[in-house]
Amino acid sequence: MSEEPPCETTNPILPPIMTGTGETTINKKIWGGWATFGLGVLVFAASTIVQIIVASIFVAIELFSDPQLNIDQLSLELSTNGSLLALSICASAIVSISLIVLFIYLRKGASISEYLGLSPISGKALLILFVICIGFISIWDSITLILERPLIPQIMVDAYTSCQWPMIFWIAIVFAAPVFEEIFFRGFLFEGFRKSRIGDLGTVIITALTWAIIHTQYGYYEMSCIFLLGILLGVVRIKTGSIWGCLFIHALGNLVATIELELVVRGLIETTK
Repeated sequence: MSEEPPCETTNPILPPIMTGTGETTINKKIWGGWATFGLGVLVFAASTIVQIIVASIFVAIELFSDPQLNIDQLSLELSTNGSLLALSICASAIVSISLIVLFIYLRKGASISEYLGLSPISGKALLILFVICIGFISIWDSITLILERPLIPQIMVDAYTSCQWPMIFWIAIVFAAPVFEEIFFRGFLFEGFRKSRIGDLGTVIITALTWAIIHTQYGYYEMSCIFLLGILLGVVRIKTGSIWGCLFIHALGNLVATIELELVVRGLIETTK
């Protein structure tokens, strides 16, 4: 009796991700949907705690420098204090990113670079993203002026004018905030959620909505802009397979907004039509 050939356990034509073995191996490297949600809550909680600690130290230093300061008045001014805002963003970004890296490290077999989508993108892609970003900003600014709404929210004007260290403010807004938020939303959360049942579409919407909601310092109009930008960033994340495009658009958008803020404060452009 002739011996039958051994049964194949994998399909040699399909890539590993399309087979049971490959899919299981890949998913084991990624935290599941609920685990991603729970760890995300921990990152957000840690970020909030760091901001509270920074605010407490800031108030203590201010009171030590001037014991005659009114504590109630100082507390009311904290939300628009640019120096505190800049320091809080930088400190919370460092702690939160460190936590995210730790959580990925604890997932055995996971690559930090692959998990966060740190694969490089081409110069041509960056040029296309530059045009898309400038187009988005131009359209939104035009709508804002047509509706006769402030080009820059007053809370940001108050924060910038009260900041004692403008350079740190620029670093916080243009660099620290985009790096943390993209690593968190379009990196860690994105990868965990898209491998769950909600898929790519649900992940794009959920991360964009959550990103908009955390910007409670703004009004509904500004938050709707952030939501739409979040949708765009999610699409870019999927199409490029990399977080660098998202980070590029986010940082460029914040840079343009901060330049506009500087021009508004200097009285070189009007905030409304």
